[in-house]
Amino acid sequence: MKSITNTVKWKPSRYSFFFGGEDGTLLAFSSASKAVGRFSRENQATVKAILKSPGDAAMQFPSGLKIKKYLVKNGFLIPAATDEYEQLKVRNREGIPSRECFDLILIPTLDCNFRCFYCFEEHRPEVMPREVVERLVLWGEKNIPRYGNISLSWFGGEPLLELDTVLRLSESLRAICQRHSVGFHNMITTNGFGLHQDVVTSLLDAGICAVNVTMDGPALWHERFRRHRDGEKTFDRIVQGIVRVTESASDARIDLRINYDSRNFDSIPDLFHVFPTEIRGRMFVMLRQIFGDRTEGHPLPDKTRREKEIYSVAAQQGYRMSLMETLLGRKETFCYADKESSMVVNPFGDLYKCSLSKFTRESRVGRLGEKGEVEWDEERMVRWKSVDGFDDPVCRECIYLPLCMGGCRSQRVDGHVPQECEQPFEHLDLAVKLLCGLRGEAA
Repeated sequence: MKSITNTVKWKPSRYSFFFGGEDGTLLAFSSASKAVGRFSRENQATVKAILKSPGDAAMQFPSGLKIKKYLVKNGFLIPAATDEYEQLKVRNREGIPSRECFDLILIPTLDCNFRCFYCFEEHRPEVMPREVVERLVLWGEKNIPRYGNISLSWFGGEPLLELDTVLRLSESLRAICQRHSVGFHNMITTNGFGLHQDVVTSLLDAGICAVNVTMDGPALWHERFRRHRDGEKTFDRIVQGIVRVTESASDARIDLRINYDSRNFDSIPDLFHVFPTEIRGRMFVMLRQIFGDRTEGHPLPDKTRREKEIYSVAAQQGYRMSLMETLLGRKETFCYADKESSMVVNPFGDLYKCSLSKFTRESRVGRLGEKGEVEWDEERMVRWKSVDGFDDPVCRECIYLPLCMGGCRSQRVDGHVPQECEQPFEHLDLAVKLLCGLRGEAA
């Protein structure tokens, strides 16, 4: 490393972030290399000098060479000839056709037993018939051996309304993966109302140990925002279900989404006291402001600062931030929908690329044939592939590009380029601080 750092010309990576820690330290994060570091108060001036003048500044400080080696090793300093944008573009181009993992999102029903006031879906009493279940098993027999891993996700509607379908397909597809030594990951997005003990046991037995649940604050506001269609109370049952999941399996995790507007925002910390202390480390919190016409009269002023305060309270109570997970994993595409190895299947066997689709026959991009063959609509798929965030000059200059990888393709196809694409990363400093606390000091 000594000869390399002395002979190569270096430059700071444009995808590095530095934040001041509360104790006077300097926190560092590279969104390109995923390195997380923390420098002592005494070494801050050294780090800043080396980043400003990578060629010779290191030799002016007692610990300069050591710190420069650390910055090079972790991607904060890169060779001057490196084109970081092109590297990301190559990663994206290689990730789109990759067969490392197939993302299969299944929607066993479009019906739901909740009537959340902000829901964008049209709930219809349609369920996946036996013939579509059989087609999916045939698809699995033909296609699963081609991939390194299968990521199975259940969505809806409310998937637990069709528990038998969830269990049968989970067990069938997992068995195929096992026969062919293919990795298998299974998760479900549910409103949590149906997480009785026998249901939880069945889900865990079928390999589902990751559960996405939405709770919109403590009981008072949750009951107002997330109403059961029959008027039943839902809060206590959901809490009990989450506890059952985490207590029944040591590797189970909960992603807890909290939707808010100005009415329920200040009450959110009261929700954090509801769950037992010992399970909070496996609960990942995500705050999302409700958007759309139904909440225009209740905006939240100073949103970023106030969200950060809530996330800080959650961390103090032992919870994790979903953004922390986003920062650490290698990202090749914006989401599964960009990849060729992904599809969303509605109850009729119609195919889509995005789980936020309308799931109508008119908007489908393909269908699952009688023998499990995938029949893409070539014209619609050409349109789907025709947009590319890496062609967007704004994305090209964006410092968040390694974390985003081009933005939402579905929105681009519809002609709606996101105006607030930085929103998912606006609490990056807090997430890095929490990660540094877990990993200890770097230099």
